[in-house]
Amino acid sequence: HEQLKKVSATCLASAEAFLSKAERELGKGVDPICFHLGLLALEEVGMSILNTINYMSETARSDKESLATDEHIRKLFWAFWGGSMIRNTKWTKESIKQNRFIATTLHERRLETLYTDPHNPVAFDGRVKDREAKTIVELARARLEVEKASELTEFKQGDIEEITWFFSAVEDVE
Repeated sequence: HEQLKKVSATCLASAEAFLSKAERELGKGVDPICFHLGLLALEEVGMSILNTINYMSETARSDKESLATDEHIRKLFWAFWGGSMIRNTKWTKESIKQNRFIATTLHERRLETLYTDPHNPVAFDGRVKDREAKTIVELARARLEVEKASELTEFKQGDIEEITWFFSAVEDVE
């Protein structure tokens, strides 16, 4: 449990570092970089949540199969979905799909803005729309603050089984 706390704290500290730089540089001609720093911060929030789920799942399962933490869309999904878990929002198939769509869209947008499209070459500083970087940075700040305010507590009876079931359901929405 102490190692999990250390990993979570490190993820959130990394997110804070990315966001601090992005917030300081917004509007100074490097908004595309701020956009990417905001997405990296969201991924670190998602990574913190995924590591908690891995810990819980490893405790519950005998096969010890870890959940991949190197997939960008998955980390973005959990950055958003983790907030709904904290708010005790009703979990529905539709809300899972919506969060997956948001994560996928943001990752695709990241790729569009990161690399030059040979069919539509746009200078790097023109790839992020007005206010797009600011919106992502503000969203990442909000999610980070919620995550920092939540305390990792000892797991109660049934928590591990519930999150293991939930993760299986999220992986197979269809």
